[in-house]
Amino acid sequence: MEASQTEERAFHKKQKVTFYALFPAILCPLCLLFPYGYSIGTISSAALPLQDFYRQTYLERYNATIDEATLDLLWALTPTFYPLGGVFGAPSVPWLVRKFGRKKSLLLVQPICIVATLLLSLSEVIKSFETLMIGRFLLGIVGAIGTGITPMYISEISASHIRGIIGSLCSVSIVFGILMGNVLGLKQVLGTASGWPYLLAISAIPSVIFILYSPWLPASPRVLYFDMRKPEETEKVLKRLRGTDDVELEIKSFEEEAKQSSQNKVMSILEVVKTRRVRWQMISVMVLMSSFQLSAINGIQFYFDQVFITAGIPPDLIDYVKLGVLVAELLVTALSNISYRDIFARGLDEGFFFWLVTP
Repeated sequence: MEASQTEERAFHKKQKVTFYALFPAILCPLCLLFPYGYSIGTISSAALPLQDFYRQTYLERYNATIDEATLDLLWALTPTFYPLGGVFGAPSVPWLVRKFGRKKSLLLVQPICIVATLLLSLSEVIKSFETLMIGRFLLGIVGAIGTGITPMYISEISASHIRGIIGSLCSVSIVFGILMGNVLGLKQVLGTASGWPYLLAISAIPSVIFILYSPWLPASPRVLYFDMRKPEETEKVLKRLRGTDDVELEIKSFEEEAKQSSQNKVMSILEVVKTRRVRWQMISVMVLMSSFQLSAINGIQFYFDQVFITAGIPPDLIDYVKLGVLVAELLVTALSNISYRDIFARGLDEGFFFWLVTP
């Protein structure tokens, strides 16, 4: 046991942090998950000019002034279409990964993101708030797929001793996107009647960058070994990713996993739910993740202005309070992934849960 642990530690030390692996591991969260957060931030920061657009479009279409109840309904639906798209996008992740692999799956959904962004930015030109909702729905699909596959891909191409910090870039990129969406959505920047189409169009830029760089993205070693059955190519890619010719231990771990997988049946979601031995683990994850949702963080991010106005904050200070909240969220997200957190992970998570549900 001790010999195997010593051998594993020696293997980790041999792995180098190569540019070939590090740059894609940083680029992918920024190109694929930054737009996810950015789309959340922009819908909140551009709320007032977008509502004016709804009023003007309704007036021109029906030659009547929209009543506040109808406006509230339309505006409530607009942010809702984003997570609704996620509901449809998330279940497709396993199928996409099995069918196309990690890298190709991420690449295939980028045109959808570009089309969705075009619908958002051109909705003012064609005078259609329905187009805005459809664009949000498509972005939700892409966002769910990105959040499902991106952490998988970057962890597989990264050296084992930096996977933790690389994985944390996913959550940091999302929060950074929310922050930038609100910064660029300020009245002094693009949060105006003429600027909001450009504000929404920016989310296509990361997709274009990702598509342009995709020919140089490394293949996932796991996809090469398990899905494509190419052990020689796997070894070649691993040597370049790890910066060393000694990748025997990692190849050996793949071989052992392949033997175990051949003996185990792939379970469906329903079978997992019915399996008693994983029930408590599943309940723990569901309770923890549900506590985050019940903290009302999504509602606050989608309806920043309304929440703060109701709380009695002066309208001229709301933008600055909003940015302060998001900067604090970004700092907490980054600091929570420091390596020493693993020592206290369980205690922190339990304490954080009780803090969330306590009035």
